[in-house]
Amino acid sequence: SDSVRAVRLVTSFIRLAFIKDTLAVINTAFILTMILRLLNFLEFHPKLGIISRTLSKSASTLIHFAVSMILVLAGFALVAWMLFSPRSSQFRTFSSSVASTFRLL
Repeated sequence: SDSVRAVRLVTSFIRLAFIKDTLAVINTAFILTMILRLLNFLEFHPKLGIISRTLSKSASTLIHFAVSMILVLAGFALVAWMLFSPRSSQFRTFSSSVASTFRLL
């Protein structure tokens, strides 16, 4: 009947959305891998290799900064979610609150 067909269609759309999101994550990982490989390839050149050498020497500091930034962002997002979720659709869920807070920073 029509209701069974409608349920199957909605289920198919949900599967397609999941596949699309999964492919977006895979593509992002692939692009990051290609960028890292390019930086590694450019290391042999004295002037172009300065980028990869600088990143490798500062990797620990960059990781610490990223962790600190994520914690601060999560804290602000949590407070914004708790304060503004009843009044604003941009802060209705925690994930939308994180996205809105990131845009505000």
